[in-house]
Amino acid sequence: MYEKALELDQNDVTTYNNYGALLQNLKDYDKAKQMYEKALELDQNDVTTYNNYGALLAVLKDYDKAKQMFEKAIKLDPAVSTAYNNYGALLQNLKDYDKAKQMCEKALELDQNDSGIYNNYGNVLSSLKDYDKAKQMYEKALELDPEDGYTYDSYAVLLSKLGNYDKAKQMFEKSIVYVNDEYRHYNNYGVMLSELKDYDKAKQMYEKALELEKDSTVYLNLGEVFSIRGEYDKAKQMYEKALELDPDNSHVNLYYGKVLKLQNDFENAEYYIKKALELDMDCMEACFELGAVLNLQKKGSELDRYLG
Repeated sequence: MYEKALELDQNDVTTYNNYGALLQNLKDYDKAKQMYEKALELDQNDVTTYNNYGALLAVLKDYDKAKQMFEKAIKLDPAVSTAYNNYGALLQNLKDYDKAKQMCEKALELDQNDSGIYNNYGNVLSSLKDYDKAKQMYEKALELDPEDGYTYDSYAVLLSKLGNYDKAKQMFEKSIVYVNDEYRHYNNYGVMLSELKDYDKAKQMYEKALELEKDSTVYLNLGEVFSIRGEYDKAKQMYEKALELDPDNSHVNLYYGKVLKLQNDFENAEYYIKKALELDMDCMEACFELGAVLNLQKKGSELDRYLG
């Protein structure tokens, strides 16, 4: 439909923008990016394009450029609530919680009927450990939209953190009913199930997440399930896939090193645990594991020299 419309009018900014949004939802990110850039070539003052393009760039982890897009949208029209909301979500992911809170509060001033704003604000408040107010935001979001799968997921994560596992489970189940193509929901549910030692169901959740998205964190989590169950070869495979996607992740290197140690491959275990420690010198678990693997090789005296 959009391609036909663009054949008829190659200068219609709205069509490029709407087509970009559709492609973004379909995860055709490269083509979506082309549509937004074409829209901005035609109109450098289109607020909707800056906002949508910023959201896409955030997904692509081009955070600096995403910030620029949201700030441009807000400068052009300070009354666009979705730009503040999207910017707040980005800042929350970047752990700039105070500024994220400001953005969410501004979005709510402009629009008190958008469940997504309450959800994002709840996420920020949860990160700031204001759990009671976060719960209020999630409940308000669900009052506005009882089928908002993203809010069910956010609320479930908070409830799990607070130890309310029965209610969290209900929220997770609803999250994957209403949004069944978001891998993060399955991953988050799997994390809670792993905490509850329901490894069979956790494995199912992680595998479903990986059907939707080949993500390093999910491979790491699934690898940990295999490792706990003593299936070290399968765990190793998962950690290797995680390393391919994210070679500079300290946790991935650490857990790969740990499973190598369990398989008595001490030399390679030492290499990956050292790499984990280089990436995060404050990781006490990596220090402990390095000491253990050095001792197993009768090289315990090297630990002080390495850390020093």
